[in-house]
Amino acid sequence: MKKILILFLLTTSLGFSATYKVEVKPNVKIQQSEIEKNNAGIEKAFEKFVEKQKAAGIREAELTTQSSQRLGMMLTDGMAKQLVYDTQYSIKKIEYISSDIVNLDLEIKIPELDSRNFSEDEMMRVVSKRFKEKTGKPIEILKTTPEKNIKPEWVSTLFQLMSDFTIEKVKTTKIFTYQNATISLKKVNNEWIFDKIVKQ
Repeated sequence: MKKILILFLLTTSLGFSATYKVEVKPNVKIQQSEIEKNNAGIEKAFEKFVEKQKAAGIREAELTTQSSQRLGMMLTDGMAKQLVYDTQYSIKKIEYISSDIVNLDLEIKIPELDSRNFSEDEMMRVVSKRFKEKTGKPIEILKTTPEKNIKPEWVSTLFQLMSDFTIEKVKTTKIFTYQNATISLKKVNNEWIFDKIVKQ
């Protein structure tokens, strides 16, 4: 006997759009109508889980930046936040362990920057042009001006422009890495809530 009984395929209406499988273990007594009703609540719980994951990622990026006094952290902070914003989560399978406990198999699609879509030379060409437009000064002024005479706004403009460039690259990348994870949800007082991470 198969360990898992595959009941049907369901296309979700989530913003994370996916077609996922629904499976029920043979010893679980549950009607299809109840499954359909449950899945709506499961999707809402999944949305909340994703929101919390993204909020935690953004907080972590902010704390990393606050712990450093280097202006260069603006670059990392901006890119890290955009990576969190643009990471996509989708449900691949809902598995009913019991009538009030399910495991969700997830796919996580993460934007990636590497030599295939990010060039430091390109960044400096774009940043140099924008620096001149914003300050009226060539970017070389940061090298030729004595350190004590460098205006703070020149430096902050430079790092902001670098951050903007990396954010643009994250938004437009067509290169992604994929990760799989499994989380458990449980139904408490007729509401599905996150229980634990089973595998990541």
